[in-house]
Amino acid sequence: GTQLLPRVLQQKQAIRAEYEQVVLPVVTAPGQADLAAELDLDLKGFLWASCCVLSRAFVMQTEEGGKIPLLIPGVDLFNSGQPGARLDIDGARGVVRVVSDQEHAEGQQVYLDLGSEANFGYMLTQGFALVNNPQDFVELHKV
Repeated sequence: GTQLLPRVLQQKQAIRAEYEQVVLPVVTAPGQADLAAELDLDLKGFLWASCCVLSRAFVMQTEEGGKIPLLIPGVDLFNSGQPGARLDIDGARGVVRVVSDQEHAEGQQVYLDLGSEANFGYMLTQGFALVNNPQDFVELHKV
């Protein structure tokens, strides 16, 4: 097996906790009945919206060592592959570039390298799997 199901359940639990700790207090606060009715945001809808964002977001390291998902318009349209181009983010100038060390002919597809991860990780966060992913393997142990 893979770690996909346990990670899906863990992610679902984290999203549920965020809904209960962040969303519910806002939409159920006194005087917010109109907001709650307008948003019609139940847990199922919040799970769906969160997964839409996570499947398009790029998780980046913060200077403090944490992780934050970023939505970068246009970059999520690149197909993924290895070897591929990489993201270069210059926060000081507010610039995001897709940089490739390879030459590409006009019309040739440029793939974005998302790093080394097993397919269950790609399935969990991006919704796809790579063919012949070198990170996918099964360890066999002599019994």
